[in-house]
Amino acid sequence: MAKQNVSLVERHVEKLIVGVAGATLLAVMVFYVILSPHKAELGGEQIGPKKFYAALRERADNTRARMGSAPPDSVGLEAVPDGLFDPPPPAPTRIAVAPVPLNPAVPELEVTQRALRTVKLAEVLAPSKPVVTTGRASARIPEPVEQYVGQAAPLQPEAGFLLPADWHWVTICAAISRKAQREVFQAAGYAPKQRRELVVAEVQAERRQRLPDGQWGPPEVVRPYVPRRVTGPTEVQLFKQEDAYSITADARAVIDSYHRTLGTDVDQAGIVRPAFQEFLAGEGEDPDYRWAWTVPKTLESRDGIEIDLKDEEYGIYFLDEEDSTRLTAGLAGRRPGADAARAGTSGTDAFDAAGMRRVKDNLSKASEAIGKQDYLEADRLLQEVVADPAASELDKANAEKLRKDHRLDIERAQYEQDAKERERQETRATVLGPEAEPLWVNDTTVEPGKTYSYRLRLQAVNPYAGWANDLENPKDAGKVVVDGQWSQWSDPITVKPTKYLFFTSAKEDEKAARVEVYEWSEGDWDNGNTWVKVGQTVAFKKGRTEFNYDALVLDIDFERPYRDRKEGRDGRISYYDKATAALTLVNSRGEVEERIAVADNAAKTELRAEKDKEEKYCKSEGGVGRPGPTIRRGPGPRETFRRPGGEYRGERESYRRPDDYRRRHESRGRDEYRDRDDRLERRRRDERHRTGR
Repeated sequence: MAKQNVSLVERHVEKLIVGVAGATLLAVMVFYVILSPHKAELGGEQIGPKKFYAALRERADNTRARMGSAPPDSVGLEAVPDGLFDPPPPAPTRIAVAPVPLNPAVPELEVTQRALRTVKLAEVLAPSKPVVTTGRASARIPEPVEQYVGQAAPLQPEAGFLLPADWHWVTICAAISRKAQREVFQAAGYAPKQRRELVVAEVQAERRQRLPDGQWGPPEVVRPYVPRRVTGPTEVQLFKQEDAYSITADARAVIDSYHRTLGTDVDQAGIVRPAFQEFLAGEGEDPDYRWAWTVPKTLESRDGIEIDLKDEEYGIYFLDEEDSTRLTAGLAGRRPGADAARAGTSGTDAFDAAGMRRVKDNLSKASEAIGKQDYLEADRLLQEVVADPAASELDKANAEKLRKDHRLDIERAQYEQDAKERERQETRATVLGPEAEPLWVNDTTVEPGKTYSYRLRLQAVNPYAGWANDLENPKDAGKVVVDGQWSQWSDPITVKPTKYLFFTSAKEDEKAARVEVYEWSEGDWDNGNTWVKVGQTVAFKKGRTEFNYDALVLDIDFERPYRDRKEGRDGRISYYDKATAALTLVNSRGEVEERIAVADNAAKTELRAEKDKEEKYCKSEGGVGRPGPTIRRGPGPRETFRRPGGEYRGERESYRRPDDYRRRHESRGRDEYRDRDDRLERRRRDERHRTGR
């Protein structure tokens, strides 16, 4: 009965209220949150406050940019009117003041007129055909540091102890001609003169790898190792209004920062010739691997200018093999003074004799330098004679007399040299390098045993960056850095492998082959040998050292015909047919290699000779030359040290008596045996140090 007394409205009134409230909330969200009730017309379009202020900000930025990059108005000089210099009229007693409205409108930026003569962006010439070398070392090479353009100093990595590591690299060396590039810029109409200088921002490299089928793989970009890497935007945004372009003040600051960071000859030298060899010198007891980094001694630019890389300006250490052999042999001699004592002469007398020869040589070289009108070199040699304690009073008097007789010539030569130095310093601000100079980069991402080919190109700073109205194509003004042309591909270069396998002999009755593995790791060599059969992998253990060549024996041929090539002393080449053993292997990559016993034994001999030479260069101070002209060590005594056999050895004296020479000649065989025992003892000591035994 109570249910019939309740009307329909009373039963559903709460639902109606909830529906109305929901509809009201939805309308508020649509009209006041999603849409805006406040709109303004701009350019024939109704837009809300957000778009309106965004459009207003964009137009304000464009106007500010145009005002900042607009050139001043050119105002012509008019003729002086008559009566300009007449006496001025009397000043008024009252000055009229014109009313000025508050908040005057910002004046519009005048459109910059296009230059009378526009230029086309010139191409950046390619370097010469690269020359590639390869090397390896165990060294402490620091991590590269990043420097953003405009920063006063690069960001230094976190300081820490730097451990030595194995490094393999390929050095790509080429030549660039600043003279030829300057002529290209001049022919394109670059002005003023400062815009004709080549400012290199980066040297880019590409490489391709030789595939197992002999074909070249696709080119890939290489990021060479550089101690300091300069980074920054390569493009800036241009704003166009009517027929003129402009850039913002921030973009102009970026362009100026490129020139400040890279615009000196010192900065350019660090870009085109980044430091690398100096990091191989070693610290403390670390071996000196500077000899392992090599470049050609001469290069030729594309326009035929020859570059001498032995010039001390480039600071390269070249290996003087003749000098290093002499110094290394000296280290194997006896204690200084011992041979002279046997001959009845004291060690001091022997060193005095050597000093006397040095004085005579300097006097003779000074006379030759005077004859060649090289007065500065002569003056240097004569000063050495005067300061040499081994020189007699007569020698010193002769040296002083020569200096006095040619005093005017020496002063004139010194004046000319100082004048050339001043001229070089004056042109240093505008000329960023010699007419032709070398460049090199080092690819430290190579894999041992792989074969590569390289090409180079320059990335140069655009001298017309930001000056769109001076270019035929205004969009080129947005390029802060422009890419140059690629050079030719270099000749192939194979990176030295870390593992070498030599097939030395075979036993037909046992169906086995004897293989020997050499492995280079942490700057040292390990080697071992074993017998393998068909189906076995070349993996074995010698002591605590494990050798794994990653190869499986497929076949052993015990009677393989082979034609051996021999070269006689007269230069004639002969061929001999013989039978030898052959070994066929396959590695995990599916690559098949064949080994010939005769050829592998000859290759093993060459590797051992190379290994001995590397050890000699690493441990001998004489193995490394000096920057520029070779500076040989003087004949004075070296610091003595005790070898494992307990015998003192130092540098061999150059003064020898006949009976002393006879005794040394007779003991040469015994010295060779002692040297061999010393090498074995050093290897055992290194093995104990490495394994902790």
